[in-house]
Amino acid sequence: MQGVRKITHQVNRINTISKLTLLGAPGCDGLGPVTMSTFEKALTACESDGIVILGDLVQRGIHAHYQSVSSFINNFAPVVVYALCGRHDTSHYRDYFGLRNYILHTDQLLLLFLDNGKGSFDQETLDFAQSMLANHHRPHIVVFFHQPPPNNLDDQTMDLAQWNKLRQLLDIFRPNIDLIVCGHHRGYYQTTVDDYPLVVTGGAGAKLDPKQLSKSTGNHVVILDFDQAGCVRHSYLPLSDTGTARPQGLGQ
Repeated sequence: MQGVRKITHQVNRINTISKLTLLGAPGCDGLGPVTMSTFEKALTACESDGIVILGDLVQRGIHAHYQSVSSFINNFAPVVVYALCGRHDTSHYRDYFGLRNYILHTDQLLLLFLDNGKGSFDQETLDFAQSMLANHHRPHIVVFFHQPPPNNLDDQTMDLAQWNKLRQLLDIFRPNIDLIVCGHHRGYYQTTVDDYPLVVTGGAGAKLDPKQLSKSTGNHVVILDFDQAGCVRHSYLPLSDTGTARPQGLGQ
């Protein structure tokens, strides 16, 4: 299968996975030619088993925009595409991309996708996270959500109280959580938050924020590589130099 995978089940088993391409903020500035050119490069940047779009697929959550971005993904994505709901996405998100909370899993790996597109985790999402971590626990876990937890590199994060609600659930499983991945931020950084390795990416289409960027950051994707045991290693891949991802330290 290639193109959009509309999620209809909360629990989704995948036979194997060795590489994922992560895209952030492709559409929140609209779907003009410059944005779409960058988006196409991001979708085709690397041979992988799948693509994850970390929210902000559209500028306005109306049917016409969702139809356009869905068709674009289906035309250009060479592999299956999973998504998160972002701040710019709306109730129509479900019509095109399906459930907002779900998991993908193998025998060794759990990928947990949680909705905080509006900057908060509702009780349904927290209950889902607790249930999936308890009932589908794996030796290696990667957690995905849109808006990052508070940290000293970013002023566009969720409130501390919201992060603490989730962190209390995650802490029980901390030895097995290899990485947290977020979008929202129009740039790239990696850091550690309360002992959790965090990678944030938003360079797949929307205009980058010069106030938020290091000199080495431009349009990019992030690559997750998984070994046979499910251990994850991530790397930064500039879209100006596709094919030569730079390994990063956190999450290895």
